[in-house]
Amino acid sequence: MCRKSSSSSLLTIVKQVTDTSCSGTAIISALAKHCASLFERKSKVSGVLESKKACHRLEIACESAVRTLSRAPTVAVAVDGLFEGIDMNVPISRPRFDMLMSGILRKAETLLETFTGEDGVDFDVVLMAGNVCDMPSASNLIRTKLFPNANPGRADVPPDEAVAMGCARHAASILSCDTHSKHGGKRTDDNGLGPATRKVKACPLTIGICRVENSKVNGDVEKVISDTAVPLVEVGEPLPVNVTRKITCTDGEDSWLADSYIAIVQMQAGAAGKSKIIGKIEKISLEDKSFEITMELSTAGKLSLSVNGGPTAAL
Repeated sequence: MCRKSSSSSLLTIVKQVTDTSCSGTAIISALAKHCASLFERKSKVSGVLESKKACHRLEIACESAVRTLSRAPTVAVAVDGLFEGIDMNVPISRPRFDMLMSGILRKAETLLETFTGEDGVDFDVVLMAGNVCDMPSASNLIRTKLFPNANPGRADVPPDEAVAMGCARHAASILSCDTHSKHGGKRTDDNGLGPATRKVKACPLTIGICRVENSKVNGDVEKVISDTAVPLVEVGEPLPVNVTRKITCTDGEDSWLADSYIAIVQMQAGAAGKSKIIGKIEKISLEDKSFEITMELSTAGKLSLSVNGGPTAAL
């Protein structure tokens, strides 16, 4: 689950849940077990899935079958010489496939309900990716039952190609950028793809955080910054940039911020001697001796912060 920043087009992941038991691999494995069972019963053999070679070939055929079933009512899972020289040809209909994956879809529905059940959360866009999302049963579950009011996004992007297309567009964007590296030099075009065609703004300095005790005077503060400052946004990073870090107390004290504050530090080209404090975070609510800070720097140079997912403050 992502949310869009109010000051830029960046998407920030605010929650994610993963369960391998309802993934695409689990669906292919379920179909492979079904086909192996029918093949063993018909051919009077056993141990198909125990053979690594036969299992691998069967899973490849099942993956292709899943892709075909998203567009056709039936498919034949066929493998020549699958096991002990015996050919396999198992017809699978879409209703049979839906029955095989019904248990997995129920798990996926339970997983997705952890998002829909949250109060005050409305989804503007729900994107789907992967071969299984082309299946009518999976598409109806997401589009009709769980997220009926959400925008489906671009209809011209097939779900089974969404990730590959996104990676290609991101790579093309990187290759077309003329920006500075973190080491201060310009990007050189060593890939033979032609000169860079688009200029992208880069962060001209390093921005970090450090803990400063309230009793410190100016000279002491400069030393604390030089010794303990942790960079969050480094010089040369393309703008806009969004960074989230979890800060944890390591000395075991519950009151480690009672007599101190978190300083937002600007470091010119990463040089500690030119550092200065540009903001402070005080009275942080700690959970399990830690807090989470999100820093965002827009293309216009506007810096904003939020702590533990709370309101955003501009500096």
